[in-house]
Amino acid sequence: MTPSIDTAGILAGRLHGDLRRIARCHLARERRDELEPVSLVSETFLRLAKSPCLDGVTDAQFLAVASVCMGRVLIDKARLRCAGKRPHGHQVDLADVELSVPPVVERTLPVREALRQLARRHPRRARVVRLRFFEDLSLEEVVLRTGLSLATVKRELKAGLEGLRDLLRH
Repeated sequence: MTPSIDTAGILAGRLHGDLRRIARCHLARERRDELEPVSLVSETFLRLAKSPCLDGVTDAQFLAVASVCMGRVLIDKARLRCAGKRPHGHQVDLADVELSVPPVVERTLPVREALRQLARRHPRRARVVRLRFFEDLSLEEVVLRTGLSLATVKRELKAGLEGLRDLLRH
């Protein structure tokens, strides 16, 4: 076994309850027929086990990375679902279109892309916004996870939301 698989396994085992809680938060905004929390944790573990940079991370860092990875798993599944709706070269007949509310991830893809762009420019702002709204953490939990002061978290959150609004307008 490689050190990353060992490290990921040890951390995932020790933090399994926290990982399931994070998975439930992610899945609460998803289609009901999507993954179960345990399945999302397992898929996340398989992806993280391939990562070469897990040695020496703290529990909080591992949970943050795992949460981002869970979001990416769900985005990948949403993209596959969307891609499967219109095979390459297939024209859509409007009579066949079913009117329904799309699942949350499919509706939030533009927001997630804007958050990715914000992260390139202002990583700390993007992280605060992601923790607050995509992981559904309270301000106090964001403070604990990031090690920032409450005032700084509030400032970064406000600036991050303004940045997202600007990116979504363009």
